[in-house]
Amino acid sequence: MASILPRSQNHAMMRNDPSSSSDVHNRRANAILSARQYSSAPANLQHWTTTPPATTMPLFDARDILSFPGGNNASDTIIGGVNFNLTTLKHWNYTLYTNGTLSNNSNCFLTFDPYVPHLLPNGTFLNTTSCYSPLNDIGKRAIPGIALGVFFGLSLVFTMINLRKHGRLFLPSEKRFHAIGRRWQWYWMIWVAGCGMASGFTSVDVDRYYLPEWPLILNSIFWYLMIPSTLAVVWESVRHWGSWQERQLIDPDPFVLSQNDKRGRREFYMPLVFYAFGFLHFFMAVPRNWTPISFQRSPDQTHQVAEPQATDGRFKAGAIFLFFAWVTILFSLGHSMHHYIPRPTLVSRILSTPPAYILIL
Repeated sequence: MASILPRSQNHAMMRNDPSSSSDVHNRRANAILSARQYSSAPANLQHWTTTPPATTMPLFDARDILSFPGGNNASDTIIGGVNFNLTTLKHWNYTLYTNGTLSNNSNCFLTFDPYVPHLLPNGTFLNTTSCYSPLNDIGKRAIPGIALGVFFGLSLVFTMINLRKHGRLFLPSEKRFHAIGRRWQWYWMIWVAGCGMASGFTSVDVDRYYLPEWPLILNSIFWYLMIPSTLAVVWESVRHWGSWQERQLIDPDPFVLSQNDKRGRREFYMPLVFYAFGFLHFFMAVPRNWTPISFQRSPDQTHQVAEPQATDGRFKAGAIFLFFAWVTILFSLGHSMHHYIPRPTLVSRILSTPPAYILIL
C-alpha cells in the first residue's frame, strides 16, 4: 500500500517508522567505514577492489609474438637491420612474430634476410616478399606427389584406349542394354586421373611454401574429390559385370528373366541408392570453407584451428555415407552372383567372385 500513497504521506510514514530510520543510519555508517578502509589500503588492493583481475584466456599464445626491438629513438625500431617507423607500424596494427613475419591480418611480409622490406612514412611497403611464397626446398611430399601425378597421367592414356575399345558398339543398340552403361566406369576413371594428377603435383608446393596456403587446400580438395569418384569406378565396374552376366542369359532366351519382378526392381533402385549416398558424402565433405585447413603455422594453431576443422561432424557424417555406398556395392555383387552365377554354398560363391573385385573391394 505504501507504493501507491502520495509522496508526502510516504515520507511521513518513513519518519514515523523507527525501524526505517535505524536502517538508514546503519547504511550510512557502513559506507563511511568502507571508505576509510579503502583510503588506507595499498594501491594495488584499491585497484583490485574496483576492477577485479581478468580470468579469460588470451586469444593467442604470447610466445608467438615479439615486442618490437628498440631503435634510434622511441618512434623507431630495427627489424632485420632495417629501420622502421614504429608509429606507422602501430598505426596499421602490424605485429612481429617469432617465425620472422610481420602481419596485420590483411598483409603478411617476411622480415629476415634477404627478404626484409622497406617502409615509407605513409605506410607503404616496398620490396616485400609474401609469407605465402615457395621459398623452401623440395620436401618429403614432393617425390611421392610427382610419382603419383605421373602414374595418374599414364593411366589416363590407357583409360582413353579402353574407353574406345570397350565403349564402341558393334551390334545394333537395344532398349534393355544401353551403351552408356559400359562407358561410365571409364568416364569416372578419367575424372579420378585428373584429380589424382592435380593432387599429386600440388603436393610439391605444400612443403615449399614458407607458411601453408593454397597448395595444401588444393591438395586436400582434390583428394576428397577422388574418394567418392574412386568408389563410383568400382560401382560401375561391378554393375556392368552384373549386366554382362544378365545378358549372357538373355541372349539365348529373351523371356527367361522378367524386368518387372523383384530382381528387376532391385536393379532399378540400387544405382539410385548408391549415388544418393555418394552425393550425400560429397555435399558433407567438399562444399565448405577450406581456409582453416591451412592454419598450420604453429603447433598451437594446428591443434586449435586446423585439427577441429579437419575432424568435424560433417567429415564424419560423410564417411558414414561413404560406408553405406560401399555396402551397396557389396549387395550389388552378391545380387548378381545369386541370380546369374548360382552356387550352392557361400564359400563357393566367394571363390567364384572375379579376383579383380575381391582386390578392389
